[in-house]
Amino acid sequence: MSHLTTAGRKERRDYQLEGINRRLRKDRTLHGLSTYQRGTLAELKLIGQDLYSDIKARGVMLPNGE
Repeated sequence: MSHLTTAGRKERRDYQLEGINRRLRKDRTLHGLSTYQRGTLAELKLIGQDLYSDIKARGVMLPNGE
């Protein structure tokens, strides 16, 4: 499925979330979290990755113009 279609983007995002969720389930320090909490943490991690890659791609402008 193409990453340009809505369904393709959703499928790609679901695949990425499943990978993050799998890593979080194996993390012993997060063992006491509920499924909902781990899912929310996975969403936050994915959003953070997206934002970081966007910042790297576009660059960052500091308040002084650099």
